[in-house]
Amino acid sequence: MRTPVAPQEAARLDALVRDVRTRQSILRDMMEDDEDAEPINFVGTLSVRTPIQQAAGRIKAALGIEDDRGFRRGMRDPQDLFAELRRRAESLRVFVILLGDLGSHHTAISPKVFRGFAVADNLAPMIVINDQDAKAAWSFTLIHELAHIFVGNTGVSGLPTTAEPHTPNARIERFCNDVAGELLLPDQALARVPRLATIEAVMQEAETLCRDWHISKAMAAYRLWREKKTDAETYGEVVRILGEQWKRQRANDKEKNRNSESGPNYYIVRRHRLGDALLRFVGHGLRADAVTHTTAAKILGVRPGAVEPLLSSVLGLGTGAQRRKAT
Repeated sequence: MRTPVAPQEAARLDALVRDVRTRQSILRDMMEDDEDAEPINFVGTLSVRTPIQQAAGRIKAALGIEDDRGFRRGMRDPQDLFAELRRRAESLRVFVILLGDLGSHHTAISPKVFRGFAVADNLAPMIVINDQDAKAAWSFTLIHELAHIFVGNTGVSGLPTTAEPHTPNARIERFCNDVAGELLLPDQALARVPRLATIEAVMQEAETLCRDWHISKAMAAYRLWREKKTDAETYGEVVRILGEQWKRQRANDKEKNRNSESGPNYYIVRRHRLGDALLRFVGHGLRADAVTHTTAAKILGVRPGAVEPLLSSVLGLGTGAQRRKAT
């Protein structure tokens, strides 16, 4: 069973979802006004009855992944994997943004409340990844939410659960988890793994898989459970331990940042969270007078005065004076 969500965090999540739907609605309106924009043909093409390997294969084909090992050549860590998956997803006209609060760290939403959110629209599909989660988990969330779009299902996703799925929503969640797991860590990678009876054995195998495939240890443990390499109880305990380790690491990182004299540049961080696809689309809309700076600011989640500095390093946009202030 899922842990009940505190009212305050539930309210924050509701506000975040409403904000995202507003931004996406504006993007869709812009697409509708663009006579060259065509509906995306893969939205809604899968169902939970599609075999997992077949579904993962369809998404891999769309992403242009032909060789699981070759695709990862040159990657050093999970962040490299996420960056490449995000680039490929954005090339499919899917907006991928990192968002885990309502504008400040005081309104941060725990990954236990939500890990991702997908808007399965055939003109302006959008994926939101909770950047409060471990960076190593972002790739799994990205592919999970992309699977939602392929299914044509809009909604919020949480942590994987061992509970048997008895509702339509739970079945979709399990399906998307399994598709993401198969895509990022295919069956053949686990073929020679023996039955793992202890927590220590699962942790050790997850560590190896994490190092070789650039995925999170929690995702590796999930695949080991789903492939019957370990039982649900052992898997659950491994996830609990990994969660505690991550919380300690996050606390240590916060302490180091607090003692650091310099922090990351605001615009660099914001550009990373928004993604190239969204910045380019909004920037081109501005240059074509399709939107105002006020509307662009609403889409990007910043004040109007920050729009041009955000776009200043986006290739091909040039610079733009704030010609139109009204919405």
